[in-house]
This record gives sequence, structure tokens and C-alpha cells, in this order.
Amino acid sequence: MRTRQEAIQYCLSLGGCYEDYPFRDPNWTVIPAYHLNKKYWNSIILDGTVPEEDVRRMIQESYGLTGK
Repeated sequence: MRTRQEAIQYCLSLGGCYEDYPFRDPNWTVIPAYHLNKKYWNSIILDGTVPEEDVRRMIQESYGLTGK
């Protein structure tokens, strides 16, 4: 996963998610639950240094924490 759009598309594929821009900045895309405990947020630079399976795993774990 090397682009933001790929990450967004993967998040949207999990179901019950939608793309949102609550900070009025097109560089910050979030899915529901962005307002929950930020202790569990991930920040990942999508330049290929983090293996795609790790990025997907982190997204899945975060998704699971939202109660979906």
C-alpha cells in the first residue's frame, strides 16, 4: 500500500465506513470514530517501507476497536 487513496479504499471496503473531512482540510481523511480515544490512532507514512500486510493489520485492528 503506497498511496493514501489505496488506504482509504481499503478502509471503505470494511463496511460501515465512510470518508469524512471533519477538519476542513483535504489532507486529513478519517472514517467514523475519529472522535474516540486517540490513544489508538495510527499514523503511517505510505511510502512502501511498512509492508502492506502490516498496514492492513493495523487498519483491521483499529476498525475492530470501533465496535463495527
